[in-house]
Amino acid sequence: MSPPEVIVGEPEEAMNRLNGIDFMVVDSQRRDFSRVLRLAKLSNRGAVLICKNASSKNGSSFKWRSVIDDGSRRLVRSVFLPVGKGLDIAHIATSGGNSGSGKVQRRWIKHVDRQSGEEHVIRK
Repeated sequence: MSPPEVIVGEPEEAMNRLNGIDFMVVDSQRRDFSRVLRLAKLSNRGAVLICKNASSKNGSSFKWRSVIDDGSRRLVRSVFLPVGKGLDIAHIATSGGNSGSGKVQRRWIKHVDRQSGEEHVIRK
């Protein structure tokens, strides 16, 4: 197992050098943070993606599906933690595996309103 690698620099350059990302933290106060997430070349086994400073105005309209909705990735679970200025954490999986049955499977989606704290459960 290779040691963890930390890369500092401009996001576009860093993303070009990285392949098989399984854990990534992005500052959501950056104007281009969602673009950086889209450029990430995730691992075949999926990844954990974290947006720090997620309660800022920049991240208020952010949706994980807008970043991963390219058909090769699938959102397994996401959670917002009110730690510091907020952490938005998502577990992303590859769409491969047993999802190719062709049958649409219904599932429950939980959404927590960040301002009111209300929890909404929707069946899709």
